[in-house]
Amino acid sequence: MGDAEAFNDNGLGPIPSRWKDNCKSEGNFNATKHSVGSYVNNVQYSGPNMGTVRGARLAIYKVCWKDNRTGSYCSEPDILAGIDDAIKYGVDIISASIGGGVFYAEVHEENCLGLGSFHAVSHGIPVVAPAGNSGPDSNTINNVSPWIINVAASNSDKDIITPLTLGNNKTIIGNGFFKGNDQAFAPLIIFENITSPEEFKSVVNQVKGKVVMLSIQKTDDIIKCMSHLKTSGILAVIVAISPEDDIMDLNSMGITIPLFTVDLEQGNQIFDYFQRCKSNKQGSMIKLGRSKVVEGKEIALKVAKFSSRGPNSFAPEILKPDVAAPAVNIIATISPSKGENGFQIQSGTSMAAPHVSGIVALLKFAHPNWSPAAIKSALVTTAEGPGGKIADTFDFGGGICNANGATDPGLVYDMDNTDYLNYLCSLGY
Repeated sequence: MGDAEAFNDNGLGPIPSRWKDNCKSEGNFNATKHSVGSYVNNVQYSGPNMGTVRGARLAIYKVCWKDNRTGSYCSEPDILAGIDDAIKYGVDIISASIGGGVFYAEVHEENCLGLGSFHAVSHGIPVVAPAGNSGPDSNTINNVSPWIINVAASNSDKDIITPLTLGNNKTIIGNGFFKGNDQAFAPLIIFENITSPEEFKSVVNQVKGKVVMLSIQKTDDIIKCMSHLKTSGILAVIVAISPEDDIMDLNSMGITIPLFTVDLEQGNQIFDYFQRCKSNKQGSMIKLGRSKVVEGKEIALKVAKFSSRGPNSFAPEILKPDVAAPAVNIIATISPSKGENGFQIQSGTSMAAPHVSGIVALLKFAHPNWSPAAIKSALVTTAEGPGGKIADTFDFGGGICNANGATDPGLVYDMDNTDYLNYLCSLGY
């Protein structure tokens, strides 16, 4: 990641003298680029790419690992050691895009981020963490310690859409990304009785030059089917699934076949067209249009389906999440050897938290004497509620972050260690 253009330090000048750490190693840190970074010209993906704060420096502490037997995991001692090192070496903000499926109370001995973040906040360092991706059910939120700035996921005022035009000139808007110009009409095929990746293997040699719609719902099964198609010569794949917010970008897996998702109603429309053509002994056709970015008032802001919801299971009177921020179809930096030009479309609350970390950096610059609690107060009280769905504060907290509003909130509610300790004592600790 250090070799990526987005992380170059050209023009930043010498490292501040108060910074006491040094570079020890390098890893894959795709959630940092939305907080800070250098502007990258002519990124060829879905649009321009830039960090929230230009000219800021990153100190990255690796606390998560990948094991061939157990998969990815985050080491609790490493998390605590990383936070301690960050405090020791003088960082201004900690953005920790980590969490898990097991929820612990604020200062439970297993809640290493809760404990470590209390130490950081006690030293005047705001800690920002994601709400988790276990939504839309209630009581699924993670990182609920009151001193943590907890961030839910919203969409942004941009969306990537791709028109899929059927042979009857009806256009379906697909959720996916198609690179290149409009294509000519191509054959559309649906294997009605194939519902598993293993069954799909038997028809891979029949899809060259065609667009296929799959009747498969599970993400893992979709990926397996796409893997079978790598060398098939297929034009594109359409999957009809329950409504999703995010694009499935499989570039990092070496799968470059265009993949579009449509909701079940749209899928039924495509299937009905296919059946009518079949009954009339006509060829069913479809045309892939060029993807485009729509933005502004054309997009209704909403909380992402995957975003974990409150209330806080341990202390329902403490509002969680605190705020929401863009986290759907974000252009993220990954290892330069993966994705496209070192970028990939990703979604998740780990994309939302760095956006807020960038805003916190701006607030610390504008108000250097504000405490972490004052910064959180400014964020929550000036956030704006999303539209586009029936939602409440357990979905989005104070609302979607408003960086400009937070710089001048009018009134901030401050807290210090004594307030947090009194709160913990009231819970019986």
